[in-house]
Amino acid sequence: METKKDILKTITRFAQASEWDRVIKEYHKLLAMDPEEITLQNSMGDAYSKLGEHRKAFEHYLKVLDDTQKKGNQTKLNFLYKKIAKLDPRKFDLEGKELHRMILKAVAAKDFFDKEDFENALPALKEAVKYDKSNINLYIMLGEVYEKNTDIGNAVEAYVKALRLMVEKDKKTEALDIAGRILKMEKENVEASAMIAEDLMKNGKKEEAEEMFKDILLTLGDKNLIAEGKEIARRAKEMQVSYGEQFYAYFLFKDGQFDEAKKILEEKYELSIEEKLLMGKIYFKTEEFEKAKTMLLSMDPEVINASDEIMEQIGDVFLKTREYKKASEYQ
Repeated sequence: METKKDILKTITRFAQASEWDRVIKEYHKLLAMDPEEITLQNSMGDAYSKLGEHRKAFEHYLKVLDDTQKKGNQTKLNFLYKKIAKLDPRKFDLEGKELHRMILKAVAAKDFFDKEDFENALPALKEAVKYDKSNINLYIMLGEVYEKNTDIGNAVEAYVKALRLMVEKDKKTEALDIAGRILKMEKENVEASAMIAEDLMKNGKKEEAEEMFKDILLTLGDKNLIAEGKEIARRAKEMQVSYGEQFYAYFLFKDGQFDEAKKILEEKYELSIEEKLLMGKIYFKTEEFEKAKTMLLSMDPEVINASDEIMEQIGDVFLKTREYKKASEYQ
């Protein structure tokens, strides 16, 4: 029985003789042994390409592409794009032709960038990212071109998109580099600051990290940036930042996810003043007015009297419970 080593030796011999049809037969033997081996899919694509069977080459490269994108390996992605770009797409299906067209745009844009032809790189990169929205390298190159043109606003926007993709793909080291670039241009950028705060937390600088997270989340709350706030608060919560749960519940509440916000706060052993007020607002929204009343009135009277917001919320609750005399005391 042939071993994997024997088959690889045979493949090398056939490849040196450019007998690509025979190479492919041997690769099929290896795939039968290990169908999930991505490097074999890549080699099969190469062999079919040498044979001129571009549609079959494309089918194998697609499997490699899917794996490469999931792993976020940008270096491998660039090499793979170049190989796919060289294929003749005439026998591809419509979806395949569209993907091939997208890859051609990305390859052309990178080529302009690598040649430092920034005048042509800019429009090419702008066009490429319209089609390839998950390509981190394209956004970084676009950011660099904008930065060279001193177009700081667009540079930051491009880098932030790259940063989001890096966070999504758990590429923390690379993300820190991009975060640093962003903060050099825009010191108050919250997404880049959150990346730095996470790094501080991981390096044991908890107090500094928590203060940074607090500033970020307060800024997002003030600007009513709910989606961004929810995401960064979620990350803070997962890193066990002391008020991460509170902010996450707050942004869930602002997003209309009342049950999810309520669950977080109800599971806490003790609530802060801010959390009690938030819980009262949640109960009010879910029409649990007696619970809202109990929660809000559990605060110290001095705290209640010192806050117009709390007073008004309590008054609104009493109106809902038709306790009009009580309501007038708080409004």
